[in-house]
Parts: sequence; C-alpha cells; structure tokens
Amino acid sequence: MSKSVSVCGIDCSVCYCFENGMCTGCDSNKGKVFHCPPDTECAIYGCCVTKHGYRDCSGCGELPCDIWRNTRDPKYTDEEFDKIITERVGMLKNGRLCFSSEYADVRLWKNKVLLTWKKEARFENYRAPTAAALELMGKYSCDFVIDARNGFEDEKEDVEWGFTFLLPEMAKTGCKNVWFIMNEVNENEIGEEMDMWGTEFGKYFTVRKVDSPLKVGV
Repeated sequence: MSKSVSVCGIDCSVCYCFENGMCTGCDSNKGKVFHCPPDTECAIYGCCVTKHGYRDCSGCGELPCDIWRNTRDPKYTDEEFDKIITERVGMLKNGRLCFSSEYADVRLWKNKVLLTWKKEARFENYRAPTAAALELMGKYSCDFVIDARNGFEDEKEDVEWGFTFLLPEMAKTGCKNVWFIMNEVNENEIGEEMDMWGTEFGKYFTVRKVDSPLKVGV
C-alpha cells in the first residue's frame, strides 16, 4: 500500500517534489528527503518517527511545534506558511474532505479512505459517496474505513450493485484492509446487515470491526 500523506500532513500526491521525482515520500525513504543533507533525516520525521515512534505528528501534544516552524520552504511568506501549517494540521487530525452530502462524508484520512454515514441512504444517495470512496482508493491505493455508527441501510438493488460492481472494483485499487466502525447500539440494530457486508468484503480484503476510530490501524 502506498502512503500518500507524510508524517507532517503533506499530501505527497499533489506535491511538486513528489510529482517531479525529487522525493519518493518520507514513508518510503525513511525521512531522508531531497532537501536534507545526504543520509540525514528530516528533522520532523526524526522527532516524530525515530525519536517518539509515532505514525505521524497527530500523536504529539505539541503540534505544530517549533520543529515544524523551522522546517519550511523559504519561498513562502509568513502568511502563506501559516496557512499551509493550518492545512497540514487539519489533514492529520481530520483528514481532507473530498465528498460531502447530507447522507455521507468521504475523506482522505490517515492514509486511508474514510466513509462516514450520517443517515440511511438509498440509490444515488448511497452510490454517490461509495463511488467517491472508490475513486479515492484508486488514486491513492489505500485502505478503506466505513464508519457505520449513524446507521446503514440495505436496499436490494444497492446490495446487488455493491456485490457485483463496487467491491470487485475496489479490489483492483490496491486496498488490502477494510475496517467497520460500529458501536454497541447499532451493532444490535444493523449487526446482521454488516455481517453480510463483512462476509462479502472478506472475499477480497482483510476485514476488521472496531468500536472507535482510534482503533483503526491498531
């Protein structure tokens, strides 16, 4: 699985350095990015991963710290750099919102695609967010998280579409793992439906069920 978001919240897929082959991303080069001296870690990566063992800087209570502020591209003005820092913090903490409707949100979140259902959805209201998730999974070759704590609905036609089209297409994206986030209340309400989906997802992916976003990836 490719990791598209750096430990400091930069989306590598839209970075000119990544696009032009100047950098392969700090996850793959272990923080030895192009702007550092040879065989030297980026100061942010060194603090976050090597020293503290975090997956990314979102686990640090000092975010954004002085190391962040001292590691910057001089071409940006102070105002531009402050805006970039705010965006990077938002990416690490909340992900980047890529699709939103009254029924669901889809985000690029912690190098995964997160689909959060807000309420029961059918037909196009169901298919539009799931198709958006599929597009992101294809772009980033990343894993998939479904937050079903606010409910989920199975319409027969949507189930057939999901089983015959959506899941086989997702299997082509490079996704390896799928998480279902559920709590005790909706486990009792829709557990049987989610078990059905979990079985079908299990034909293509490793499926895990958790009760909190904090347990995703653990």
